[in-house]
Amino acid sequence: MQGPHQKSALQAIETEIEHLRRAWEWATERGDADALQKSAYSLYLFHEMQGRYQDGVALFGAAVEVCEARPAAEDEPLLGRLLAHWGWFLHRTGAGETARAALERGLALAQRLDDREYVPLLLVHLGDAARVRGEYEQAESFLRRGLHLYRHLGDQAGVARALNTLGIVASIRGEHATARVCFEESLALHRELGAPFGIALALNNLGIALDEAGDPDAAQALYLECLSIRQDLGDHYGMAAVLGNLGVIADSQGRLEEARRYYERCLQIAREFNYRAMIAGLLNNLGTLDCKRGDYAAAERRFRESLELSAESDDLRRTALTLNRLGKAQIEAGHIPEAWTSLRRALRLAHQVQALPVLLEGLLGVATLLARDGRAEQAVALLEFVARHPACTRDLHPDVERLREVGPGVPLAAESPLSLEAALEMADAPGS
Repeated sequence: MQGPHQKSALQAIETEIEHLRRAWEWATERGDADALQKSAYSLYLFHEMQGRYQDGVALFGAAVEVCEARPAAEDEPLLGRLLAHWGWFLHRTGAGETARAALERGLALAQRLDDREYVPLLLVHLGDAARVRGEYEQAESFLRRGLHLYRHLGDQAGVARALNTLGIVASIRGEHATARVCFEESLALHRELGAPFGIALALNNLGIALDEAGDPDAAQALYLECLSIRQDLGDHYGMAAVLGNLGVIADSQGRLEEARRYYERCLQIAREFNYRAMIAGLLNNLGTLDCKRGDYAAAERRFRESLELSAESDDLRRTALTLNRLGKAQIEAGHIPEAWTSLRRALRLAHQVQALPVLLEGLLGVATLLARDGRAEQAVALLEFVARHPACTRDLHPDVERLREVGPGVPLAAESPLSLEAALEMADAPGS
């Protein structure tokens, strides 16, 4: 399942999946620990690689319930592993706190029983869950511990998995060079293993890193290679994710109708399989397109639905990002007090979770409001801070260039005199 025969293994399981599920349910009802132990990891991989997260929650949740109902020392190794898989699928479906509790219980059991195969897996899962909560230092700690154990075991697939998530955390924190190194190493390992699912995962994330670094053509080439692999594997979540990323490139290059088609196809898949975090992200993208065609009411409806979905999973970074987009729409619609409220909330959340690119986007929104209020010097000071910050991503450049026109009589300093704390104080000052 993790090598060059991945596709044929997935096809074989797909052919027999209904029989396998019935066998799993039968083993669950009978409490057949040996049968569950033998098939747990393969069923986990199948449901993960096919994006069937809700089915994974149901299968592993039922097994956890039965295993907990008849506590016995001999069942503890199985329970730890079942909690790992159930917790992961809960995480993938946005059940943040329930997922966290399951994964923490699984890790405690695996560590006590010295389950060397599952301790690093649970650490990486907990790292990704911490990432979604915006707890990036804790996420990195979990992930580096998992990476160390995988390297010690010589588990190259595990090393590649941990590196991929470390790259995502680095990217969110604005550490783009570090992110790219992680994704490139992850891709090299997956290519060495010949594992198409992992290759596609690394291609997608490396594409995001290249796009953020200002090379959308190279990113698009990786996305198209990734899409071909994911279509071949039948990876529904993966197909939707890369379609959304292709939409981002079309959007940034002004091909708005093409972008809308990508986003809407992605949203269709996400709604079909109830990928709630992805739905929230797609609503943001479509809301931004609504703003570009002047339909601010439609944009606000999408942003508010996205906020509701992000709140369900305690995704503070996405909440801050959505508040930024909502604030920008409110500025364009002339709802200035509401825009201040949205942007200040966004800045507080982005600062709390240290999501620097999101924080910089919020400061650009504040600079726009200051400029509209005739406070060109303050607007330009914020602009200088954002433009010169190493975490400023390519997608912010159009707003930076547009804002350069707000204070033609105000010279740009050789370097930004503002600290991050001073920039945030300026955004939160009375009268702003």
